[in-house]
Amino acid sequence: MNQANENQMQNQRTLNPELFSAPKGVKNQIIDPIIKIEDQLKNIKLTINEATFQGRDTNQLQQQQQDLLNNLEEKFYQLEICMKDVLLKFISYEGKIFIRLNENYYGNNQRIKSTMQGLAEILNLHFLEINTTQRDLVITKHLRQDGRYDINIRSPRNQGHGQQNAPEEEEAPRPQPKVIDKLFEQIQQPLPPEIIKEIFVQSDPEKQQYSIKVSFNKPEEYGCEITLYRIYQLDIYDQSLSLQPAKRVVLEFQNNKEQVQQQTLTFTRNHPLTKGELPFNEMVYLSVEAQNKYGWSSDHELCPIKLYVKYSEPLSLYLQGTISSVLIEDSNQFLELFQIKQIVNEEDKSYLIIEDYSLVLLEKQQIRNVSIKKDTVALVSTRFQACQWGSILNFYDENITQHFDVDPIKDFDLSPPYHINTDRAISKIACGLYHSLALTVDGNVLSWGYNKHGQLGNGMTISSMQPQQISYFKNNQIFVVDISAGQEISICRSDLGDVYTWGKMQNLFGDNIIKVLNAQKEAINLQCADQTNSQLVPRKINLKAKQIQAGYSCFAALSLENNLYMWGCNEHEVFGFLKCPELDDQIIIHLLDPIRINIENEYEIKDFQIGAYHCVVRVFCKSNQSEQYLSWGYNKYNQCGQSVSNKNSAKSCKRNQIEQVQKINKYSILPQKKFKSYSCGFDRSIFASFDNHIYTLSKNDTQNNDCSVFVEEVLAGDLISLVLGRE
Repeated sequence: MNQANENQMQNQRTLNPELFSAPKGVKNQIIDPIIKIEDQLKNIKLTINEATFQGRDTNQLQQQQQDLLNNLEEKFYQLEICMKDVLLKFISYEGKIFIRLNENYYGNNQRIKSTMQGLAEILNLHFLEINTTQRDLVITKHLRQDGRYDINIRSPRNQGHGQQNAPEEEEAPRPQPKVIDKLFEQIQQPLPPEIIKEIFVQSDPEKQQYSIKVSFNKPEEYGCEITLYRIYQLDIYDQSLSLQPAKRVVLEFQNNKEQVQQQTLTFTRNHPLTKGELPFNEMVYLSVEAQNKYGWSSDHELCPIKLYVKYSEPLSLYLQGTISSVLIEDSNQFLELFQIKQIVNEEDKSYLIIEDYSLVLLEKQQIRNVSIKKDTVALVSTRFQACQWGSILNFYDENITQHFDVDPIKDFDLSPPYHINTDRAISKIACGLYHSLALTVDGNVLSWGYNKHGQLGNGMTISSMQPQQISYFKNNQIFVVDISAGQEISICRSDLGDVYTWGKMQNLFGDNIIKVLNAQKEAINLQCADQTNSQLVPRKINLKAKQIQAGYSCFAALSLENNLYMWGCNEHEVFGFLKCPELDDQIIIHLLDPIRINIENEYEIKDFQIGAYHCVVRVFCKSNQSEQYLSWGYNKYNQCGQSVSNKNSAKSCKRNQIEQVQKINKYSILPQKKFKSYSCGFDRSIFASFDNHIYTLSKNDTQNNDCSVFVEEVLAGDLISLVLGRE
């Protein structure tokens, strides 16, 4: 009986007879060497860059590089010949309809993909990229209406053994309702019925916590008593069918033999993980497996559960401030202006002044989140795609990617909106000055743009407009949940609360590193004085945090104990001091390690926002049980809301409370009320109240706008304010 059950499981999936299998010899002898050679080329480019910086001879390295390039071209020539023979043989078989190549076969190599596509077109075959991640390649003789090119076909299960699920056609995209009660929607649920009885999803929006309860059938119903259960989180992009996907154990538990097993997995966004908690960036990919004396269920059949997190409602973007007229040309339908255009000409450039918040037509009512830094704006749509505009690397100049020394003034243009070409599902984007980061749903980080100081984190200093994955996090199995970028620096936070930084003046072992001593002459921080010091790959910071942000040249993080830490460059006294009292009044220029910013005990920090060179912190005042705001740093434009220091012509201000009064007038700073959202830019700080008023601290004044849209979030840049909301 047990042997019959085992045979039944093995036969539930059979190879699709219409599939023509790609030969392993081509992969082992040609494709794998191509990928290896390209990795060697990346490493040798890095070595050449380092040698150039150090003034060493690079002739031998360049010769090695040329030899590798020649070998690479030879391998691609072999690939073209061999794959052409494979496709001709495929055409000759009448019963074979398609070839399917997963990422493990072709290595997600763009040139290999282009070679396959070119050969298919020459031989009048159809070339497709399928799956939600667009990573599997299909070459087919005929296009199918259902779009299914499955490697395996599933046989019907024995109807006498538990509840059975017949294969279902893929659902067509459905319009998103305005309010979605269930936060998780199961897109794909080919559950092993012998193991899982029920899955139930709950959400707690206030705590930003979501949980999945998995209940299991009685152990004996599996056909042989289960001894051990495991729940894995899978790598969503490792979707090979011939190899097991990369996975990590979330929970492991034994059979209790007395009652039906039930386990709860908690998903959290702002706090590090404990046992039974999962990280997620909008998508979760699980595998529930069981073990009996015959082995694990995954040895016979892998049935993952794919869960997708939906927001309650997509939003639109609204813009107010001064933008270049390049962005609003008649041919570029970018803004829906509600006013007569006000054009200002300055230094041979033309600018448009937008006084009221105007709708950005790009991705209207389809926006998930937005990022701004200075005049560069980027957004992520509900389709997990990203686009941006502003000061962007001039990717039309082919010489830029061939040379590591890029001039931002010469090589960066003010670009109209364009789509960021990536086949990865993006959950969040972060703009820096001339470089950008993107967070994928599987917790990896992509980067592109200016890279003189290694702010792209890829181990090189070559600038590129092509988004590239930072391999450090993938190789070390780090699941990233938050990102931020500055002028030439980058920062991220993992699901465990670990903080990583890279870029300019971030290398602990660089030149001109100075010990910083406290009053007891103990070295507790390191100060960097070398502008050429660069950290080319992410470096782990000795800090656990639940919120991170980057200013132009500094970092800030809120620890798990609600303490605020800052490090990096102390330009314009962004730390709130020039001479640090806790460090025996030493002048602080640049710190490589975080230093705690001391806030009075009567205040409990809720969160913070950091602008270019100033910081605003939302606190709860214990003495009068009220919400208040503290600010410090650069205050030339009154962006800190401390009018007294500004009247005294001080460009920077010390840590102090932003003045709030019951009844606002033209001399007031902020009304005494709670705010839904706030943000800091270069020359401004913005606050949005729950009654849809927006208060802007800038230009020595407080502007009060009665916004005509329902505000969910405000964002501040340089001369620009953004509102993420809905009509």
